[in-house]
Amino acid sequence: MIRKKTKTSLVWMMVLLMLAQTVAFATGSENSVTMVLEENQVATGELVDSEFMDIGGAFAFAEKAINGLVTRGIIDGMGNNLYEPEGLLTRAQISKIMVLSLGHEPVDYTGDFTDVSADDWFAPYIQAAIEAGIFKGYDDGTFKPNQIINRQELATVVGRGAVEANIVTAERMARFVMEKSDFEDKELVPDWAAHEVAWLEAQGVFEAIATEYFEPTSSVNRAEAAVVVYNTLLFETEDPTVELLITGSGVYSEVRISTDDWQKYEMVDRLYSALNSLKFHKIVKTRGYDLFDLIGYQNLRTDQNYDVTFTCADGYMFVKSVDSLKNTYFTEGTKEEVRPILARYVAVISDYPEANYDPPITWEDRELTEDDLDPDFPKLIFGQAYEGEINMPGWGKEIIRITIGDEIN
Repeated sequence: MIRKKTKTSLVWMMVLLMLAQTVAFATGSENSVTMVLEENQVATGELVDSEFMDIGGAFAFAEKAINGLVTRGIIDGMGNNLYEPEGLLTRAQISKIMVLSLGHEPVDYTGDFTDVSADDWFAPYIQAAIEAGIFKGYDDGTFKPNQIINRQELATVVGRGAVEANIVTAERMARFVMEKSDFEDKELVPDWAAHEVAWLEAQGVFEAIATEYFEPTSSVNRAEAAVVVYNTLLFETEDPTVELLITGSGVYSEVRISTDDWQKYEMVDRLYSALNSLKFHKIVKTRGYDLFDLIGYQNLRTDQNYDVTFTCADGYMFVKSVDSLKNTYFTEGTKEEVRPILARYVAVISDYPEANYDPPITWEDRELTEDDLDPDFPKLIFGQAYEGEINMPGWGKEIIRITIGDEIN
């Protein structure tokens, strides 16, 4: 069990954080701290109940992740219904958390490091982490098991874990670079951690932890570590309510949108002109989510005009190309570009039979109301690329999967 830290010991911990400097993570040199902490127990992987009194308030952002790891037996509380979210974690402890999160078993230690003994509680976890390619040792033959881990180091090992778990390929991760990061201090992230930090940022893993500044050498506390590990490695198994999956060889990284995730995206209002298969001209007013905003403009590969396969909840599938989806217009005459939307609200505000159609179409605009909520959300709607195109508004009801390019096995 990690020993409980009193106020006095916390003060000394902060002193150590300011004063101690050691060689850090495998390939880089960072300011770090070495602390001797004992094993946080529950290494069986058995489900247990958790109810902590100290993960509200400033640490409420981590409550789901903490409980998710604790109930899986991956990390333990500190006794007396306390989790101690501000406590720090060592390389040895993160090794154990990563091994158990990935579903691996501890293995016999082979004695590769001068500072790890076979009798140490963490030796089997370090061996398993090394064999899985999650952790590396140092050039001097040490592992530094009691060294406190920082943000860039945690990002690196969690990123490696995501590759090992086939959540993302190494090739895809390598395409994420800090140059496109929104962090103000992105230039401080070393090359050896850059791809992993950039990829995790793109997945929204750091949203509750870092906003303007990443602070790559800041020590990681138990709350932050739980969020990063849980949201990266256990998201799919814990959250079965994913409503939309965007995947395929045409994107650098999969996008998974669950019920609660829609609120992260901005809704827009758009008008579409369409000519359906019965030759009726319509003006459709919608409110929903820009298709390319959901995909991610930086996430979409641009080396070719990929086919985009839309799969609906009823099994119906149809294919458009990226270029055809980008080059859609409200009317051919004005060439007003209106990109596709996954609509939550839909209203037909003008409907002209062909016999009564005389360009330009006119209509009376109105505000969308709750009565316009579409039961087939998310519904793909796009405008016509030219007059006379057979293009039925609302084509693609209850979209559950968008595959850009080829399927990724």
